[in-house]
Amino acid sequence: MIRIKGQDLIRRILEGERYFVGLILEDNFNLNASPDFLKLQKYLLKQKFWSEPMIFSGSDFKKLTASGIYLPYLQAEHANFEEANLENAILFGANLKGAKLKGARLQRANLRVANLEHARLSGANLSNSNLSGSNLCGANLKDANLRNSVFEGVRMENANLVNADAQNTNFKHATLNHANLQHARLNKTDFWGASLKQACLDNANLDAASLRSANLANASLQATSLKGSNLSGANLYQANLRNANLKNAKLFNANLEKAILERVNFENTNLMSANLRATNLQYANFKLAKLKNADFENADLVNIMNIGQGLNLTDVNFNNITVTTKEVKIIKRFLTQKTMFVVKESCISS
Repeated sequence: MIRIKGQDLIRRILEGERYFVGLILEDNFNLNASPDFLKLQKYLLKQKFWSEPMIFSGSDFKKLTASGIYLPYLQAEHANFEEANLENAILFGANLKGAKLKGARLQRANLRVANLEHARLSGANLSNSNLSGSNLCGANLKDANLRNSVFEGVRMENANLVNADAQNTNFKHATLNHANLQHARLNKTDFWGASLKQACLDNANLDAASLRSANLANASLQATSLKGSNLSGANLYQANLRNANLKNAKLFNANLEKAILERVNFENTNLMSANLRATNLQYANFKLAKLKNADFENADLVNIMNIGQGLNLTDVNFNNITVTTKEVKIIKRFLTQKTMFVVKESCISS
């Protein structure tokens, strides 16, 4: 590793040098305060970085201040930018694989189609940034601020977003399979068409979020708050939503087959045309829930709560459900000619 002064780095860049591997920049260097910063920016803006990128791989730029720097296609694998100020930076197409960005300031940065695979971004501020099309597989974003950012179409398999703040963020068509989003703040976040297969969202806050047509098969959403969220057309096959709060949510035409829905709050929830076959709904709350055309075949409805309050059972399928005598009496009061309700003796729990 070779130590270098900030002004020497600027001089060498202006002289046309591109290869800066294994350097250690002087501590706390403020590029923006340099008298040559504007000259450097004008130079960088004229370069064809897509064919001849700047290479900083393995270098140490900890606590660098370079707000607004123009470095698209930067090659900085395993570089250290911890606590650096890179607000408004143009890092389009940059390769930051394995880079250390803990506590970095990246507000309003352009990181579209960047490679941040296994990057360390814990505690980083990425609010109002654009990372659409980027690769964040295995990245650590624990406690990161992702508010109002664009992650559309990103790959985030196995990413760590524990306790991240991603309110009002765009994750449309993103791939977050096996990602850890426990305790994440995801209010009003858009996951339309996203893939969250086997992701963990336990204790996360997804109030008023959009999960339309999202794939949450085998995901864990235990004790998750989904009040007022939109899960219309979502796939929740074998998902675990035990103790989740879905009050005022929309699950129209959602697939919940074989899901664990024990003690879920479905108050005023739209479950019309939803597939709830073979689900565990013990102690679930159905107060004022909309169930028209829902399919409960082979579901476990033992000790369901408020099933008799405002219930519309038109075209509902209750074939072969598991219920107690108490539930049978309540459901029969709301039966219509279009309700399928055939309970085998073996399915009635004592």
